[in-house]
Formats: sequence, structure tokens, C-alpha cells
Amino acid sequence: MRIEIPFISDLVGKHGGEHEHVYARATTSVEIPEIESRDAPEAVVWRVDGTPCNHRNGERSTIWYDSHHWMILSRGVCGLRPGLPLLRFLAALPGVSELADRGFVSLLHAGEPRKIAQFKNASNLDAVRKRLSDIQLDNTDEFATTARRLATKCLATVDGHLIIRCPEPHIVIGRNLRGGVPTAPRLTLGVSFGFNRKSANDIEHLVSLSEPDVAQAITDRILSDCFHHQGDASTDVPEVHIAIPDSIRHPWHTDSAAQAIDMMVEAGRDRLSQMATEDVHRWIALARMRDRGIDSEETALAAMRIADELQLQLRVPPFLVREFRDRLHMSVYGVRPNLQAASGGLRP
Repeated sequence: MRIEIPFISDLVGKHGGEHEHVYARATTSVEIPEIESRDAPEAVVWRVDGTPCNHRNGERSTIWYDSHHWMILSRGVCGLRPGLPLLRFLAALPGVSELADRGFVSLLHAGEPRKIAQFKNASNLDAVRKRLSDIQLDNTDEFATTARRLATKCLATVDGHLIIRCPEPHIVIGRNLRGGVPTAPRLTLGVSFGFNRKSANDIEHLVSLSEPDVAQAITDRILSDCFHHQGDASTDVPEVHIAIPDSIRHPWHTDSAAQAIDMMVEAGRDRLSQMATEDVHRWIALARMRDRGIDSEETALAAMRIADELQLQLRVPPFLVREFRDRLHMSVYGVRPNLQAASGGLRP
């Protein structure tokens, strides 16, 4: 199926005798894969309006294709009947603005925040080309090629429905900061209705759907440590049915540790002039680990040990360091981790 996809290109040329660098809003046409429903079974199903998961109405789901989770973005030609006007068929396909709202432009131009921020206000490509003279840079063709490559990787159709590749559904334990004080934990289902889930929390612990005991344990630990009670955290986690267990395999505890380490590195940056030389060396080691990427349990555990040693020097409450450490240990060692083993002592 052929659809139009959006992107932003750079142009440099003269206008009024002065050189200008302009971002232009453009589109390109791409043929995306068409697959059959038998090759893309439902992987995770959850309710969205209180109906049980065995009721078709009120459900959302991911489907499993090419070893990734996908979600339906548009209902496409669902229910297409003989004689249905072509205009109705075309109207069912996603528009350029819908793909942009779902994060396609953000994913394509990741690392270029100015392009993403200016997408809606950028001028149309044809208008820019008419306005500029002596154009010295126009990378439209280059970005069009990149956009088409991304679209064929992340978009497809199943029986006429447009589907979009998405992160694996997971549990999010979220907390926000009010006056520097974290709120009580709130459990939600971390799902993406586009290319990326938009975080709405200042502090997050990411937990696999296969670890509901870990989600409950870390929530109880937070409530006990910070609020001196247990068992009444608010939750928006719906009933979830995992139809394909093998599709739940992403190491969310490592992602969670990576977010925590990044927060701690930046928190310590302003305090370097006040740290002892030994602590500065620890901070540098932690920053280098962050920059190389926290992408394994071993790296995450090693980084968290350094953060433990630095916690009194960081501009974050010590209980947050402990909170992220416990979150990581619960996935690696179990919900009641042997902290001596987690610190490098005897194995459990």
C-alpha cells in the first residue's frame, strides 16, 4: 500500500541578499508492506473501558509480527463493501498530520529537537524553494530516502489496517515532584499509541508485564519508606491478557536503571566543585558508563553501585538512589533481594 509520510529538510540559499538556513516541511510517497492477519496474531490484549478482556468491544491490543509489537493506527478499510466509493477508502488512511502526531517526525529527526519543534510552523517545501535564490544546500532527497526507509521498517498494513511498530507494553510506576518532594506512586500500563510512549512522570520505574510481583513489591517499598503505609497506591493498570508469552522479553529494569543513572549524573554535575577528588573520579566513571550506554544487567548493577557510593554528593534525595537500586535488584535477584549478593558479596 502506498501512503504519504512527512519529514523536514534543510535548505540554505539567499533571500533579500542574505543567506538563510530554512527548515522546510515536505512529504514523500512510500510503499509499505502488506501482511495477512494470520501472520500477525494478537500478543497482548487489555481493556480500556472496564470491559473484560474476553469482550471484543473496549479492547486494545498489540500484534506480533517480525519479532516486534505493533499496534493498529488506523482502522483502514475495515468493513469495506463492494461499491464503497474510493473517496471513503482514501479517507480511512492516515494523513500526514496524523503520522506526525503519532511521533513519526520525532523518530525520524531524533537528536534534532529544533526540527521537531518547528515542524508544524515550517514552510512548505515548494514555497521555500520559490522564495530562496542561489540555493546552496537542499537535502530533501537525502531525508526523503531516510524517511521511506524508516516507514518500511515501522509501518505496514494488516488486512487493510495500518499498523505501527511500538515498544513492548509494560508497567510504569510513576511519581511526580511537587516542590521537590515526590508524590505517592501511581501504577499505569505503559503502552504507545504511536512510535514512542510520552512520559508523564518526573520519576519512573519500568517493569515487565511478566513481573507484576516486582511492580507490587517496589510500590509497597516506596509506600513504606516514604509514606509509612502500604497497599493503597493508585493504579490505572487494566486487566491484561498476554496471548504470546514469548513476546514479553524486553529488559525494562535495565532501561529503568539507565534513566536513573542519567538523572544522577546530571544531578551531580553542579556539585563537582564541592566534591572530594575521589568522588569526582566516581562521578566521571559514572558519566562515562552513562555515555557508553547502560544496556546490560552487569553494567546497570556496576553503575548503581557507584551511584550508591555517591548518593550523599548528588542533588537527589538518598531514598531515590535506594529506590532505583531496589528496583534493579528485584528483577535481578528476586522481589526480596539478597542485598549482600547484590553488592558483590556471596551469591544468593
